Amino acid sequence: TKPFTQITDEEFDRLMATNLRAVFRLSRQVLQAITKPGGAIVNVASVHGRQPMPQFSVYAASKGAIEALTRGMAVDHGPEGVRVNCIIPGMVDCPQTRQVMGRVVPDVEAYLKQWISRNQLLPQLVTNDNVGDLVAFLLGPKSQGITAQSIIIDAGTLTQMVDRDG
Repeated sequence: TKPFTQITDEEFDRLMATNLRAVFRLSRQVLQAITKPGGAIVNVASVHGRQPMPQFSVYAASKGAIEALTRGMAVDHGPEGVRVNCIIPGMVDCPQTRQVMGRVVPDVEAYLKQWISRNQLLPQLVTNDNVGDLVAFLLGPKSQGITAQSIIIDAGTLTQMVDRDG
C-alpha cells in the first residue's frame, strides 16, 4: 500500500505475479486436467477491484483483472460444461487481514471495530468459513446454472456510497 507514483516496476510485477499470473497458471493446469465434461473453477478477487481505497491502485488492478479473466474463461470453456466464477470478498476476519492492517494502523482491533460500524451494513466481518462455504457452493452440484459471475461477500460494504460518518 503506497501512492501509485511510488510503486516500482518490480513491486508491480511481483503483485501481478502473485495475484493474477498465479490464477492464470493454476486455472490453465486445472482446465488441462479436466478429462470429462463439467468441472468448476472459483477465482478470488477483491472489493478493491471495484472500489479501491487510497494506495491500493495496483492491487485493485490485479483483482479487477481476475474478474475479467474469470468471464473470459467462462466464455471459452462453458461449451465444455466448465463453470468459472469469481468471489469478491470484502474485509475478512483472518490472520492475514490483521497482519496487513498492523502495518498501516496503530490499533488493528480499534480499526476493525470502526470499519464495521462505518463501512458495513452487517455488524460483523466476513469470516474465512463464510468465504469457504461460498466457494464450496460454487464448486458443488447445487450451483450448476451459475457461471461467469462475480459474487460479492462483503457484509454490505460495496452497497453504501460513503461510510456512515461520511
